[in-house]
Amino acid sequence: HTVADEPVERLMNWLLRTQDPSGGYGYMPKDPGALGRNIQQDRVTAGPCAAGTATTLIAADFLRFADPQAAANRAGSTGMGRSVRAVAESGPEKIPSKNVDQGMLLKSIDSGMRFIGGKYGNLATIDQFVFYYMYAFERTMSFHEKFQGVDIESPAWYNAGVDFLRKSQKGNGSWSLSGSYCGEAADTALAMLFLMRSTKQMIEESREGVLIGGNGLPTDVANLQTTSDGRVVKPEMFKSMDGLLDLLSKDDETMDGIGAMPEKFDLADDPKERASQVARLRRMAEGGTYQARRIALKALGQTRDFDNIPWLIYGLTDPDDDARKIARDGLRFMTRKFQGFGMSDTATVEDGRVAQEKWKVWYKTLRPEVEFVSE
Repeated sequence: HTVADEPVERLMNWLLRTQDPSGGYGYMPKDPGALGRNIQQDRVTAGPCAAGTATTLIAADFLRFADPQAAANRAGSTGMGRSVRAVAESGPEKIPSKNVDQGMLLKSIDSGMRFIGGKYGNLATIDQFVFYYMYAFERTMSFHEKFQGVDIESPAWYNAGVDFLRKSQKGNGSWSLSGSYCGEAADTALAMLFLMRSTKQMIEESREGVLIGGNGLPTDVANLQTTSDGRVVKPEMFKSMDGLLDLLSKDDETMDGIGAMPEKFDLADDPKERASQVARLRRMAEGGTYQARRIALKALGQTRDFDNIPWLIYGLTDPDDDARKIARDGLRFMTRKFQGFGMSDTATVEDGRVAQEKWKVWYKTLRPEVEFVSE
């Protein structure tokens, strides 16, 4: 099903009219009836501010608006650091809606982002519905990145949120604070959605094409090739993710030239192609060369797909020290269980086996139908 522009244009103009002069949004907005006559709203609190700004950004995206600097960002001409990816949208040129004032829209978004950053930048100061706010805030920041045409690998706001949740998590794994009001189950779900960057995942899944700068390894950019005598070289470009998988299937001697492991792996967008790549990575995690196992475990740990957790659990007893640590870190990253079940950087295979059994018990609480090979 498709949605016409007209109802979204009406929504956007209503958002522009009902924004508080401060840049925030009230819980039950009052409509002054005309653009440019914004009036003071009641109950301008953290949650509505994030929700209103996020909705504005979502509607702007739907109506094909973008930050004027976005084109330059996508072209990589802004001197962005290695932690920032320039995102390129494929397809024909998108013409913004003519029934929304672009100047007012840009001012509204800027005002909303400034208000949130200034008043609610410190999570510890939010005394009501903090987990709902974090869920809405992640949505706001993810769509703001898309609006700007960038993808920040490790944003400060997210790291601050992770730190807040690490400190406030209860012993049983849940979250709930006085004044959050949603209840333990809902608060925990909202916290997990923030940690998983659920909106960012949705945006990435819908994106047709991505260009990555820095250490990332995209689906259709360059890196490694094999020479005619079977040696691995590092030219400027790497043909495809499948090309890397082909290299991983070779023997130890051929793999010696690969060099440093990429920091990020992006699998194919096409579901069938992606499933094929994941299946190959799983096989390599089980029985490839030690270099292949390291890379396969790291790639699987970045998928955020809980179906891949059993292969990471299996990797906790890998004979290679680095592979075990990669499997451990992948489990912590994917599940957001910050301390996992032990395992220091110097953990032995036996230490890994102890942690492995604990991870199995935990995973079966989520997927009771799963049977591990050792059972």
